[in-house]
Amino acid sequence: MEDFTGSAIHDQPEKRSGQWRIDPPFDRRVRELVRDWDDKDSPELIEEMIVTALKIARDQMSVADLKLINRSIKELRYSAKIFAPFQHLRKVAIFGSARTPPDAPDYKVAKDFAREMVAHNFMVITGGGDGIMGAAQQGAGRARSFGLNIRLPAEQRANKIIEGDSKLITLNYFFIRKLNFVKEAQAFALFPGGFGTLDETFEVLTLMQTGKARIIPVVLLDRPRGSYWEVWMKFMTDHLLKLCLISEEDFPFSRSRTTSRKRSRKSCSSTKSIIRHVGWTNDSSFGLMIGCRKEQLPFLTRNSLTSFAKARSSRVRPCLKKRMNLRFGICRD
Repeated sequence: MEDFTGSAIHDQPEKRSGQWRIDPPFDRRVRELVRDWDDKDSPELIEEMIVTALKIARDQMSVADLKLINRSIKELRYSAKIFAPFQHLRKVAIFGSARTPPDAPDYKVAKDFAREMVAHNFMVITGGGDGIMGAAQQGAGRARSFGLNIRLPAEQRANKIIEGDSKLITLNYFFIRKLNFVKEAQAFALFPGGFGTLDETFEVLTLMQTGKARIIPVVLLDRPRGSYWEVWMKFMTDHLLKLCLISEEDFPFSRSRTTSRKRSRKSCSSTKSIIRHVGWTNDSSFGLMIGCRKEQLPFLTRNSLTSFAKARSSRVRPCLKKRMNLRFGICRD
């Protein structure tokens, strides 16, 4: 599996001496259990998880904590099982409001966008609900879609495209849902939305900015002549920056590409004008070209990361030097 954390997972040792043991007799029984189960791929990690579960039994946790840990592990395990057969296929996660009606311009843009992504050999991951999520899965089709539905007090029903499909995963916890989005996607497409969409937007950007996730394209899409993301960016600059809640150094990590209205009327008649090419660069880094006249979101390459780190070595925290080159684009018809 591709390491979505930017090597943070693969850098961890598979076996931590002293931390994964309890008592010699139990250690031996755990090893025998894993051996009898015939786990040949990662027996040390399975042993460590079993030992962790045994330690939990002695930690005097509340029943609520036990249920939370138990359900979280179950949901992580089941999600990984569903995605496993599709690891060789690239995926784009599409976020947006569940309240967008089918006759809204955003709805059509999402539907056309997903159709184009599938034409470029991507699969689509959404939250499995209606609105923008349903539009994206209409465009992508059932066979090329995943749904990460969430169980809510007022139950969110899965959209009719993904309902009943084996690739629909219903989760109890939002943090498990967001983890799966970040873990499985090779690109993000964000449409206008409410609290949930903004939560997912800032989650993605924060993880990449802090080096907790690999750098991948984040594309912000809007309806024709829409201003949702422009207002969002204005809030960032006019309020967060002026209040010193973020710094000027955060902005070079992002670049926006906005199609002008004048040129948009002349050359952007459909979402096909937005998606021009999706593919991998020669060094296996991801690139996404968006906008009219083949405007291209800058490719992230090993060379660009190295140059970026050297150029900003005196201004960026050391742990982020090799990871912080966040790029996202704004595009509207």
